[in-house]
Formats: sequence, structure tokens, C-alpha cells
Amino acid sequence: MDRNRVTVRYAKAYVEMASEQGTVLECYRDMSLMLASLNNYEGFRGFIVNPSISHHEKMSQMIKFFGADFQPLTMKFIEMIFSKYRQEFFIDICRNCVDMIRRLEGITSATLTTAYELDSKLIDQLKSRFELGMKSTIELTVNTDPSLIGGFIFTIDDEQYDASIASRLSSVKKHLQV
Repeated sequence: MDRNRVTVRYAKAYVEMASEQGTVLECYRDMSLMLASLNNYEGFRGFIVNPSISHHEKMSQMIKFFGADFQPLTMKFIEMIFSKYRQEFFIDICRNCVDMIRRLEGITSATLTTAYELDSKLIDQLKSRFELGMKSTIELTVNTDPSLIGGFIFTIDDEQYDASIASRLSSVKKHLQV
């Protein structure tokens, strides 16, 4: 069976069940955490896809690590994936779940890069302004890059708002060289 079809089917079923139960945002949090764990911890990903480890052992470890924090629906979903021997598709299923819920809930990912760490109130103000302009909920990742000198770069979807001192200085330099 086509890998993409399998992952989309499982993800769609999960999102529909979460929607019926009214736990979409909680399930989004679960799947986002699971996806981050799979992407950031090579040993964890290896454990999940290892065919020599029984699905019972995998589930007992999942319950140990995530059982207290995850929605019951998420835990049942993970158990079903393991019992159907679909663990090789698990990371793609998680990614599809996150993407589907983002589209369903109107959540957009964005990155704010600043020259130095900003106060959380200022970050929230910038985020709110962009959310109003985009008419969307923004999931914000904040980075620092001292080479910006000052200001910020806000990247959302394929658009970039560059209000950094470094880019202004570069623009002035180009203008003077002409």
C-alpha cells in the first residue's frame, strides 16, 4: 500500500475522532510533542521503529513516558498503530496529524529572530499584531541572532518581514555603492 495513503488515512481518522470528542487542541499538543520527540531523539525514533521490540513493550514505555500527560484518545491511537504493525509510518502519521489540525484550527507556524532575547510581553505583543493581521493563530518559535545588530526578522509561511538593523545597513551600503 502507498506510504502516503496509509499515513493520511490514520491521521485523518485520529483528527476526526479528536474533533468528535472535542479534544482537537489537546490532541494537537500531544502529537506536536510526539513529533518533536521523534525528530529530536534518535534513540526514541529507533526504539519505535525497531521490529524486534514487541508492541506491548513499546506501549508500556509510551504509557510510562506520556500516559499521564496525553489524552486517552492519543494513547489508544498509538496502541492501535503498534498493534497493526504500522510503527514504520509513525513519524509520518504524527506529522500528518499536526498538519491536519493546523489547517482545521487555522494555526500558522512562524519564526521570530531577534538580535537579543526579548521580554515575553514584547514577544506576545508582536505575536498578537501578526495574528490580527493574518487573522490566524500563530505558533511562534523565537531565535536570537546577534548578527542582526538590532530589530527583528519575522518569518511566516513564505513571507519574511525584515526589520533588522543589519538589513537596513546592507541596503544603505548597496545604495551608496551605485
